[in-house]
Amino acid sequence: MNDEEYMRAAIGQAREAGACDEVPVGAVVGLDGEIVGRGFKQPIGRRDPTAHAEIMALRDAAARIGSSSSMTMTTVKLRSKHKRGV
Repeated sequence: MNDEEYMRAAIGQAREAGACDEVPVGAVVGLDGEIVGRGFKQPIGRRDPTAHAEIMALRDAAARIGSSSSMTMTTVKLRSKHKRGV
């Protein structure tokens, strides 16, 4: 995968967040050219103030492959009229 593909995947995660009435932020974790973790911001739905996109993507990656210091993360926030903060 290249940077643009990672960005597109993160945008897809941000759109998922928006569809769940969350602030549209998405993240992916890459390792060796593949996505190993995905996540989107969801503190409202999960009632968890730590459920930010990056944390969710890292948790997903850790569940799949364990820990690695060689991972790359891409995070995006889409523009929205969303007023909620968390």
